Amino acid sequence: RSVGKQAIIGADYGFCWRLMPVPGPAMAQPAVDHHTRFQAAVDVIHNLPKNGCYQPSYQVMLRFYSLYKQAMCGPCAVPRPGFWDPVGRYKWDAWNSLGELSPESAMAMYVEEMKKVAQEVIDTMPMNHTTASFFHHFEPLYSVIGDMPRPPASLLTHIAESGLPEPL
Repeated sequence: RSVGKQAIIGADYGFCWRLMPVPGPAMAQPAVDHHTRFQAAVDVIHNLPKNGCYQPSYQVMLRFYSLYKQAMCGPCAVPRPGFWDPVGRYKWDAWNSLGELSPESAMAMYVEEMKKVAQEVIDTMPMNHTTASFFHHFEPLYSVIGDMPRPPASLLTHIAESGLPEPL
């Protein structure tokens, strides 16, 4: 919701609340694009099938988690979880390792990580119907991230022939 010239943005588990500027006419266009690109990448990550054809490594998942937390909350300012919470400790360590990285830089890095994942999928997965349906989830990124890696034209042909909507 809007509060004057600020918007309140919450992060998972309620660990942090931070005020972020609401884009307005005085803000430079690149700043708006950072937020738009970041939000599109976050939406894609949240909409990927949990048991889909691509399963990221724990390291990749931690990288996305830490960059998301840094972008939404800023530098880690919560206590490290106890030894009985090893997953929480890994997540905290990943977030804390980003130090004083600005939220805008974290957003840009998140988008770059998304591009790396897309390229990895293109380079390593067989190009078939399953992969075609997987790339359907990336469609929102193609309209806001101009240099987003795209699947080969042969896969796009497969998408068209299979009845799936074509990527933008």
